[in-house]
Amino acid sequence: MHSLLLIEDSSELRDLVGFCLDTWTVREASSRLEAMGLLGDSKPDLILLDSQLDDGPSQLWFSQLRAAFDGPIVWFSGHAPGPELSGQIAGQILKPFDPTQLANQLEHIWGAHGSAGSRPKVG
Repeated sequence: MHSLLLIEDSSELRDLVGFCLDTWTVREASSRLEAMGLLGDSKPDLILLDSQLDDGPSQLWFSQLRAAFDGPIVWFSGHAPGPELSGQIAGQILKPFDPTQLANQLEHIWGAHGSAGSRPKVG
């Protein structure tokens, strides 16, 4: 069973993602501070990262997240990540997303990046 850290400030989306990923172990964080605390406890296989949290845009603290976690990070947003994150994310799932496809999408990303145990290669 894979483990996922979902960093999302919407409780409704956290509930929906948890429901969709019933074959994954899902831990949830609603803020940057909470996410960094959870990463200090144990590392998930994959992170699903909302682009805009209540405590600021994820792009502003992405380097801190990357320093704490070397595995695949999936951008979870209604818009594409900025060019500064090019080559640093393993994939993206655009909102609104299809709940019936979420597990398959994450399995595909995990298969492409997770088994290597490191961040995607640039270039």
